[in-house]
Amino acid sequence: MPQQSAPQAWMKPPSRMAFIKGNLTTILIWPVGCLILAVAIWSITLSIIKSDHEFIERNARKNASYIATSFAQHLTRLLDQADQSALHLRLDWQQSKGQLLLDNQLGQGLFPHNGLLSATIIDRKGSVVTSTRSIKAGASVAKMAYFVAQRDATEDHLHIAQQLSAGLFDKPTIQLSRRLQDARGAFNGVIVISAEPAYFTAFFDSASLGQADLLAVTDKQGTMRGSRIGNTLYPSDSPAIRHMPLRTPVQRGIIKASDSTIFADGETRYLAWQALAAYPFVTLIGLSEQQLLAPYIATWDTYRQAAISASAFLIALSLIGIIMSVRMAQRHYQSEEVKRTYRIATEGGNEGFYMLRAIFDTEQHLVDFLIEDCNERGALLIGKLREHLIGSRFTEHNDGISLKIWFGVFHKAMQSGFYEDEFEVVDSGPLRGTWLHRRLVRADTGLAMTLRDVSAIKNHNNELSRVANEDALTALPSRHWLTGFLPAAIERNAKAGSMLALLFVDLDGFKSVNDTLGHAAGDELLQQAARRLQSVLRPGDHVVRLGGDEFTAILEPIMSENDATRVAVRIVEAFNRPFILSQGIKSVGTSVGISLFPRDGNESDALLRNADTAMYRAKSEGKNQYRMYEKDGAPD
Repeated sequence: MPQQSAPQAWMKPPSRMAFIKGNLTTILIWPVGCLILAVAIWSITLSIIKSDHEFIERNARKNASYIATSFAQHLTRLLDQADQSALHLRLDWQQSKGQLLLDNQLGQGLFPHNGLLSATIIDRKGSVVTSTRSIKAGASVAKMAYFVAQRDATEDHLHIAQQLSAGLFDKPTIQLSRRLQDARGAFNGVIVISAEPAYFTAFFDSASLGQADLLAVTDKQGTMRGSRIGNTLYPSDSPAIRHMPLRTPVQRGIIKASDSTIFADGETRYLAWQALAAYPFVTLIGLSEQQLLAPYIATWDTYRQAAISASAFLIALSLIGIIMSVRMAQRHYQSEEVKRTYRIATEGGNEGFYMLRAIFDTEQHLVDFLIEDCNERGALLIGKLREHLIGSRFTEHNDGISLKIWFGVFHKAMQSGFYEDEFEVVDSGPLRGTWLHRRLVRADTGLAMTLRDVSAIKNHNNELSRVANEDALTALPSRHWLTGFLPAAIERNAKAGSMLALLFVDLDGFKSVNDTLGHAAGDELLQQAARRLQSVLRPGDHVVRLGGDEFTAILEPIMSENDATRVAVRIVEAFNRPFILSQGIKSVGTSVGISLFPRDGNESDALLRNADTAMYRAKSEGKNQYRMYEKDGAPD
């Protein structure tokens, strides 16, 4: 018995556990390897998402600071224009000897008809004399801070009220005032330019700011003067910013305001501010983080889904590797890696790609297109998930005029086999971006289309155009701008049957300033001269620097020759005041030549030439005066 039991014990097969122990290293290499790959995939995915988020935040801070600065410049121009209007009204009030009716000024377009900006003349007792808007019954401003400040002022200056007031009107307004004086220089009343808060927050531009972005104006003490989120204007007693996240004396800055109690809607925003140099105001721009992240969320979800899918695949692959041979498992894994890598490479492009199959009705009329395929970039440009786009019809994502335009493009591409253009994206359409490049190639039964966002290139070109059309020294429109504007203005007034005046302005004695004080003083004088010319024109008129000490003013429309001569008189009188320069005080006069459309010419060159001729006649007859263009010794 012992001899028979021994062979049986030796031939007993090894247990399953023993086999696993013997091949434990080979068996574990797959799950360990797959685990390492999964960790790497998740690390890369999270790194990409983090990098994208940091990129968005950097751009948000940069854009918010840029828009806040642009808003500050825009607000400065609005306040300059309001002050110019006050100065203009004061001159007209003095020339009319107190008989000016502001209703007539409103009819001439000096103030906007939307009611956001109005003017009121107050006598020395605080009673309203005339206004562009209806005044509350019994309104008196004798005790108002701005009236008292102007009454007690020892010099002429623009006064901006510190608080909103509804003293004259039914709605609270911000008052900008100028002092009136009689012939002896004594206080004779106040000109008040009243602006509703919406006037200062009308900067909202859908191309730069979204419906969740914030725009606000405060004074330098932190009092809110106007605020809005998107198209929603908030009242002064319940502003869009519930409390300022910080108080800082610095000129400009930006923070990420994540406290839900800061804004009325509780959102997180990148809040940038810019103080105005010339006025006691601070502009604020708040870019919504949620709105900024929205275009990227679909991409990040795609990354996460890809990482989850890859992880699931690796788990399955590890199980297969345990069961199958190393060689077969390795081949299978390599094949899947190639497919995954190819897909990632395809999705990494900057262009949206679409395969569209044409759909015809029973009469073979083209009625729609089926989206057979697209990449993630293409889905992102339309604001949809890729899986929601594939298999849907083109008409499901477009309608109205946008659909008609697209089908017109599709018909051209189907007929010619190729179509390429750049187009501006309409706000009501589904596409993301401002400008897109579009390219279509006809396939067997449809079209292959690519879209690429070219908004940055377009914005760059627009900035180059602005630089080309603006005089660098005075910030006035340049001669290059005039060559494009004047022909269009002539055509516009020809169609309307109205008149246009061209004033050629040349400074008398400017060369002596350059010769005695230097070119820096000359440049400073030209800058002051530009502002002085702008101050005597209507807000809708234009001043252009042609070069050197030559300027041109375009007045349109005008009703008669007297409209032009009144402006010429104001220009000559404005230059009778000496210029206070850094290096001294200089007096420089001006000679003005006037030509009228259509009387003195129907083309730009003719009007400029005739105005120049009239200007030289003014110089030759004594300078510091104006002359109308005359042909053969008599008005044409």
